[in-house]
Amino acid sequence: MISLKPDSAPQMNPPKVRYIYRKSGLAPFFWRAGRLILRCLGVQDVHDWPCWFGELCGIDVPFPSGQPGRMAHILEKLRRVGNVPGAAAECGVYQGASLIPIAYQAKKIMPSKRIYAFDSFAGFDDSVMSAIDQSGEKSSRKSIGGFGNTSIALVRSKLRAFGLEKDVQVIPGFFEESLRHLPSERFAFVFLDCDLYESYQICLEFFYPRMNPGAVMVFDEYDDPAWPGARKAVDEFFLDKAEKPIVPKFPDRAYIVKV
Repeated sequence: MISLKPDSAPQMNPPKVRYIYRKSGLAPFFWRAGRLILRCLGVQDVHDWPCWFGELCGIDVPFPSGQPGRMAHILEKLRRVGNVPGAAAECGVYQGASLIPIAYQAKKIMPSKRIYAFDSFAGFDDSVMSAIDQSGEKSSRKSIGGFGNTSIALVRSKLRAFGLEKDVQVIPGFFEESLRHLPSERFAFVFLDCDLYESYQICLEFFYPRMNPGAVMVFDEYDDPAWPGARKAVDEFFLDKAEKPIVPKFPDRAYIVKV
């Protein structure tokens, strides 16, 4: 799930209104129309997507205010693994704001890689009530069902609008169940955007042993004061590992490179 940061796309409408629009039957028409306008303007690279396009489609653009934002740094990590064997995965898809640019770029620079997207599409379960995750900054999303204003149909519709429906396998369900669908998969890139201490624990334990040397894992909430459980889970997990989290300057995200 995406934490609202200063580099996010401009917030033009209340969240509920934006969700209703994106869920409506008209939204895919506007998404495709926006892509057509960009093609007519000669915009082919994800790094050149303008802010208005991000707001229209509900996606994070790499340069939201002329400077590298959250997504620019994530895509730079993705570029690093072009020659690393294995699939790409995102945990915590929400409405696809980061999944779309990640999948779009992955398809362009490494079209043979499989891409997986994991989310409950039902919001948080009762694990959100843990003392660890409740101890950070206040957030209206810190409740059972938080980030639940999404659906697998919405995300698949957005993937179709961007021509990515055949490139991304969306696997719904809570992580302790959904990750079991890929017991033997290997990974080159993993983006964890799952907020909670328990969710990070589950994902780290699953993905780390399945990452190939040179693979990159990015932690979206590592430096987010609203979700202290993310940092705690990551620090605990890598305490006895060869890799240690690399913590760049915001808006870049903490990450590790598998040795």
